[in-house]
Amino acid sequence: MKTYISFSGGVESTTMCLLYGTSEIKSFRFQPPKLDEVFEEFKTKVSESQADIESKKFISYYESNGWKVGKNPMKSWKSAVVNWVSRIKVEKTAPDIKEKLKSLKGKTYSEL
Repeated sequence: MKTYISFSGGVESTTMCLLYGTSEIKSFRFQPPKLDEVFEEFKTKVSESQADIESKKFISYYESNGWKVGKNPMKSWKSAVVNWVSRIKVEKTAPDIKEKLKSLKGKTYSEL
């Protein structure tokens, strides 16, 4: 049975894993994804045309922020894609809700 010890450190979010019982040391450093990788990930979650648009927006956004999530370095771009897609779905439903609220403005409960 192999036991892993994981720890993070440094600005570049390097994770080292030590394998007990061997002299093997693995180092995982975040590598920004390529556009085609991001496109493929988006394609599994949204339509192909939307994946093309959103993958470009995703890359542009995170490249401009230095691949940071808030003040912290990004650890998993695939998790960031999942969050991005969930926000897209919320934004799609938000205009419908706003329109319904506008139509209710000025009405009393008896008029509903």
